[in-house]
Amino acid sequence: MAKITELPQASAVTGEDIAVIVQDGVTKRVPRRVLVPDAPDDLLLTDRLLQLGVGGTAIGEGVKLPQEKFELWNDITLAEDTTMVTMNATDSGAALNIKKMFLLFVGSFSAANPTLAAYYNAGELYQMWHSFTLAADTTRAVWVYSEKIAPGVFRSLYCKAPVVSGSPTDMSIQGLSTTNADVMSDVAARPFTVSVANATRWRFGLVGSSASAVMRAGSRIMVWGVQDNG
Repeated sequence: MAKITELPQASAVTGEDIAVIVQDGVTKRVPRRVLVPDAPDDLLLTDRLLQLGVGGTAIGEGVKLPQEKFELWNDITLAEDTTMVTMNATDSGAALNIKKMFLLFVGSFSAANPTLAAYYNAGELYQMWHSFTLAADTTRAVWVYSEKIAPGVFRSLYCKAPVVSGSPTDMSIQGLSTTNADVMSDVAARPFTVSVANATRWRFGLVGSSASAVMRAGSRIMVWGVQDNG
């Protein structure tokens, strides 16, 4: 019998192949599926020595796991004073079905201490409702991040205080200082309402006692996100 080192190398294996083992000094044949259990179709673990043989992945292709990439959905510079901005599609025209979203506002407001809100759909899923201590017509940045954790359930984080920033043109913002290092958090849930199981529109602007104020023309809103394709 040829030595193991003299045997040809297998380029691919399946669960029906036979492996050779030595047990108690006796050479025996063992079905490969006994040595290597089946794996889910969405998890392929392969390296130079081991292939699970699911989905036809070649040896050496490594671990395949889903990847999520944030894309720039909207880049809006206000052409006029505006109280609320609403978007249900990306700038390229793709309809929104929001899984994760990060919104950055850099601009100013006509009134001091504005109350701002960020929410989805017609207002069933609020991601932020917060009053900021801020002088009128002073450029500052505000951000909010949210992600879907179940149908109709979103959790969010947003800045507790406005962030010192540069002009809306370059969107430069200073590293977080003591006054805006903390974040607020919230959970918006309508899990039993089918009509709001998905978030297909985002809205951002002034609400409550600030509803008569405006975001100044020239202010800029940028939104990055991940679509819910599942």
